[in-house]
Amino acid sequence: MHVTYLIKRTWCMMSVKFTTCGETGKVPAIPMTGAQVLADLTERISKGEYPPGSKLPSAREVAELYRISISTAQRIFTLLQERGLAVGQQGRGVYVAERPRKRQP
Repeated sequence: MHVTYLIKRTWCMMSVKFTTCGETGKVPAIPMTGAQVLADLTERISKGEYPPGSKLPSAREVAELYRISISTAQRIFTLLQERGLAVGQQGRGVYVAERPRKRQP
């Protein structure tokens, strides 16, 4: 099942299994791990869903979307920056890198 979320004018498609949870509506049956979220965001960047220079959702938005903690979302952004896929700007957010830079060994 595909579910579409609107996050700051960015449409995100996510393929997950859902169960109904009381008044809160639908929630993922099995939350994704940090590694799975990192892989998903990396794939979205490489496919161009988040083009170079575009702002990524905030850590809070990623945490809510993937049902992970904010600290895990922040760690994912740190890893994206370490891999040269994203650039953080203090007080402004995290953006997709214009050109992926090569990793330093």
